[in-house]
Amino acid sequence: MLHECKLSLEERKIANEEKKTLWEQEQKVMFCDLDTLDPSQKTYVIAMRAQIAAEKMAAFNNAFGGSNGGHEASGGGEI
Repeated sequence: MLHECKLSLEERKIANEEKKTLWEQEQKVMFCDLDTLDPSQKTYVIAMRAQIAAEKMAAFNNAFGGSNGGHEASGGGEI
């Protein structure tokens, strides 16, 4: 039993470290200065920003059951 608890704790530590590393990488991409990059690097960073944003939006929507609070963009002009 104690061995299982130690394994579980170690697995959580590893998972937390992986999340931290991913978060740090995302921060570098999201906040890097595009003016210092050449065109191909800039294209890559912009694509990665879009991917990160899409992943965060999907996670946000899943966390709230995909609900948009009844505010759909219907294009009907109603508020």
